[in-house]
Amino acid sequence: MYCFLCLSWDISEFKSIVVKNLSDIESVKVNKPLPQQELLLELLDMSGDIAVPSADDGSVLFRTLTECREARWIELSPFGSGFNKAHITASGRRLIKELK
Repeated sequence: MYCFLCLSWDISEFKSIVVKNLSDIESVKVNKPLPQQELLLELLDMSGDIAVPSADDGSVLFRTLTECREARWIELSPFGSGFNKAHITASGRRLIKELK
């Protein structure tokens, strides 16, 4: 499987590189977590899955959950009664190990 990444915004000057698999794409991106993201990832790494609010209440926790999910460091799944289950992904675990 090959993926092509566009390195130019101008389509007429399209340049691409071939990436052999998706794990190479993750290693190209440089994602350094913010302190609150790092704390959440460490908590999930040590504790396992935790229940978190499913509704946006404007808290730092909810923003941090959203940012970590968008970075694919965690997964959120419905847990019930206004809560989601937060689970650390393999890339989240790898990131925590690299930071230690």
